[in-house]
Amino acid sequence: MIIRFSHLLILFSFFFTNALAASDSPRLDLIKSRGAVIVGVKNDYPPWAYYDASGNLVGLEVDLAQDIADRLGVSLKLQAVTSSNRISQLEQGSIDIIIATMGDTAKRRQQTGIIEPSYYSSGATILIHKKSPLKSWAELYGKSVCLTKNTYLNRDLIERFLLKPQKYEGTLDNMAALQFGKCSGWIYDDTALTRLLQEPRWQDFKAPLDSIMLIPWTLAVKKSEKDSTLGLLVSDAVIDWHRTGKILALEEKWKIGESKFILDQNKKWNKKDEKGSFVCQRLADNSLPANCLSKKSIGATAEIKSNILSQWGIDFPPAYDNYSLHLLLNGIYITLLLSVVSIIGSLLFGIFSGIGLYKLPAPLAWVASRVNDIFRMTPPLLNLYIIFFGLGGLASLHYGIQFNAIVVATVVFSLYAGASNGALLCQALHAAKKYHPEDSSRQLFASAFQHAYEGINANAVNIVKAVGLASMIAVPELISSSNQIIAEYGSKLEMMTFLLVFYFIIVYAFIFLLNRLQRWVGKNKESDGELV
Repeated sequence: MIIRFSHLLILFSFFFTNALAASDSPRLDLIKSRGAVIVGVKNDYPPWAYYDASGNLVGLEVDLAQDIADRLGVSLKLQAVTSSNRISQLEQGSIDIIIATMGDTAKRRQQTGIIEPSYYSSGATILIHKKSPLKSWAELYGKSVCLTKNTYLNRDLIERFLLKPQKYEGTLDNMAALQFGKCSGWIYDDTALTRLLQEPRWQDFKAPLDSIMLIPWTLAVKKSEKDSTLGLLVSDAVIDWHRTGKILALEEKWKIGESKFILDQNKKWNKKDEKGSFVCQRLADNSLPANCLSKKSIGATAEIKSNILSQWGIDFPPAYDNYSLHLLLNGIYITLLLSVVSIIGSLLFGIFSGIGLYKLPAPLAWVASRVNDIFRMTPPLLNLYIIFFGLGGLASLHYGIQFNAIVVATVVFSLYAGASNGALLCQALHAAKKYHPEDSSRQLFASAFQHAYEGINANAVNIVKAVGLASMIAVPELISSSNQIIAEYGSKLEMMTFLLVFYFIIVYAFIFLLNRLQRWVGKNKESDGELV
């Protein structure tokens, strides 16, 4: 009996040990069973990762992703990510690994599984027109500058130089804004801007200042996988890239100048002691010697301070970080301003166009109706780009006139919803005239407004929802501000909950005010007099 019990104990220990080994890296098990590793890369960052003429993602980081897939013995599946969503996609399980020009910051180490050593390094520089007199970073104080949303550089740049930031979603929008004179310069990653200057279309621009805020780039796996078999495998791959000179070769392939950081890393990881062993190699506990790792990054984010919300396990950065609070309050202000002014503008334009379409002779009414259709059927995002970058670019280049982004957004949203309001009121006026031919113009309008109210109300709500599109032309509305906070702090649940509550409140506030307007118009329905 004792022998049998000992046999059972040995079998149990064997299976328990294997179970632990199998669960060391659930993500690696998933990758193996799937037969593919999903790597998140940028799609607008040549030569690191971008779409070629055939629509395929290519670039230096794509080559690194393929190398990892080869080491795992699986196929490669690429997924485009942005600076604002790459960490959330990784932690939510949409991707397995990040290789997307991600800087190693103290806050990101709290959010995800940062892989050491770093595989590249870069800093910030500014791209300006050759006619610009800018000669030092100090001259940027208080200037309007283009920035790419949710990059690690933004906060420090804004606080250090008191910039007036114009933040655009991606590289292409920043390029357009700079070329059309929307900002005095574009501050971005030096490797990307140096690459741009090699293209003929940028021959009128320069990057004359030394790079600042140097930071190492890192790969990342899910936070729970950092010390697992998958995390160690990715870390060993980076070490091998430095030892073999793979990244040096890829720099040559993609026509990037030799990086001092990569040259230093190649020497460091190939250095041997008197016994012929590598000085930099993994220790017994799988860690790496501190002197073999890159100096940690700029870490300009505030620590979570004890506050009434944190005691409940709620990480709401505006409660303890002044920079985040400023972003949030400014976003709320801009959102309310755009919503209120655009709704008022849409009502005024709707009344004007509705009455105009109703009063005009048939031929002119047909022409006016087609123009009105253009306003209400063209997507507001397209109109934002046409007016701000298209017409605004021409005005800037030829006449030195700069279009204000908030004014452009207000006009676009007012015309978009106002044209729909006008079509509704015109139809309602014709119906009111048909059934109440003896009514005065004021009475007809009151009846038409009551009839068209549901549609007008819906258009007002649509304006509130559409205001978020204004961020595409660098208007810092609430959704854009919230995404910046999420990108830095990872407080997605808290910020999304705040947005839900905020929009619920303001939508119902606007509905309440429009209901009051409807009742006021109704009370004046019996009054005589001419409105038009």
